[in-house]
Amino acid sequence: MTLSDPTHIVQTLEVGYRWSATSPYTVTKLSATGAVDVLEPAAGGLRLEQYVVALDKRSSVIFMEGTSATPIVRFATAKAPDALAAKANVTPWLIGGGVAAAALAVGGFFLLRPTTFDPSGRVRTSFSAQCGGSACN
Repeated sequence: MTLSDPTHIVQTLEVGYRWSATSPYTVTKLSATGAVDVLEPAAGGLRLEQYVVALDKRSSVIFMEGTSATPIVRFATAKAPDALAAKANVTPWLIGGGVAAAALAVGGFFLLRPTTFDPSGRVRTSFSAQCGGSACN
């Protein structure tokens, strides 16, 4: 929460907030140029009650939005997922890697297998013509 006062009348700003109707207010008093960071709620707290009082140099109220008895109530939305956390889901990468490894293994088998039987494993031929039991001329 930040104050913008172009007239420079406000000297002190009092901000009170709480995340549930039963908890005590967290009250912060600051100069007119300061800002208040509202801390994140405890688990399950999405209802923020707050009030703001702007005071001049004589501690007279210049502006008031809500009070501790009748606060302004705002509802927080659930926190959006972190972009890095969304990218950390590795399931699609594992499935894709498994499919790629399987394709590589099947392709390698058909590419590197010998086409004729050679017990020594030294000769690899892709085609040969046989006439009876000997090579054709």
